[in-house]
Amino acid sequence: MIGTFIYREVPRSDQVAIEIACTLDGRRIGSIKLAQHWRDAMASSPDYPSFDPMPIEASVCYGIFLAMRLRLSLVVTGDPSAWDPNWGRLIEAREIVPWLNDRFG
Repeated sequence: MIGTFIYREVPRSDQVAIEIACTLDGRRIGSIKLAQHWRDAMASSPDYPSFDPMPIEASVCYGIFLAMRLRLSLVVTGDPSAWDPNWGRLIEAREIVPWLNDRFG
């Protein structure tokens, strides 16, 4: 097991998202979802691969790389049934209501 990964149905614009899916023939694929301003900034650099669909293992590696390089959090989105539990736990993100953080002053 690699670790625990956060699942979000709708990623935030300040996150690197690995969108996972299963194809009709049973293959697992993934792609990286990233806010447009990050995509534009990386478009001219040869250090970053494309955002096209790829094997799910490659998308997880690429997502971790981008999250580390851009200093953004990493989430998984898409079809959670495409996740292999041998890779780690996939848990749903819990949103904290902003006013809860400041309720004790």
